[in-house]
Amino acid sequence: MELKEVFEKACDGRDIKEITELDLESAKSANLDGLPAELPELAIFNASNLGLDNLNGLPMMPKLHTLDLSENKLTGDSLKVLIEKTPGLEQLNLCGNLIKTIDELKILSEVKTLLTLDLYENDVTQASNYREEVFKLMPKLRYLDGYDANNEEIEVSEADSNAEDGMSDVEDGDDDDVEEIGLSYLDSSKCLEEDDDSEDFQEKPRKRKAGPSDDAPEEKQAKDE
Repeated sequence: MELKEVFEKACDGRDIKEITELDLESAKSANLDGLPAELPELAIFNASNLGLDNLNGLPMMPKLHTLDLSENKLTGDSLKVLIEKTPGLEQLNLCGNLIKTIDELKILSEVKTLLTLDLYENDVTQASNYREEVFKLMPKLRYLDGYDANNEEIEVSEADSNAEDGMSDVEDGDDDDVEEIGLSYLDSSKCLEEDDDSEDFQEKPRKRKAGPSDDAPEEKQAKDE
């Protein structure tokens, strides 16, 4: 389905100033041309699995805090636009893209608000001292691939609760006091249920997806519903 068609269907006749969440996953496009120049109230944006190889056409989204770009064809060079267009970005999912080196991630160090980053199924996760180097590059980053700098895993239930708190703070115009940033947006992404591929990960149980690696933590058994 064409991007513009999916966008119009998602809007369902609403003014763009009323759009706070947007899911374009059913669209197929190499870029984001055709979207409005600005989505002033958008807070959560799912643009996963579109086939994106660049971010041309990305709207200005001053209130965006959560962006899912997983399962696309993006390289580090295409991420520069995030600095200008998503000045409040806190959670970024780049699983399953074409990022190969730590150098490609340097541009993200200029996204000063970024707190959580997911890079599973990118070749960069095989780099020597991958986790150490990324945290060094982005000292304000709290979680990389679901773990902090001490390899402590973020609890999904706690993350979901904090995500709701964060949304309330944004709506109240006070997001400076948010202590934790949730990862509930990853629950519906493709980045689930495999082992981590970063070579410097200590062995720990996992709930979420990573790439293939000999040194990865073992996956937790899914609970029966």
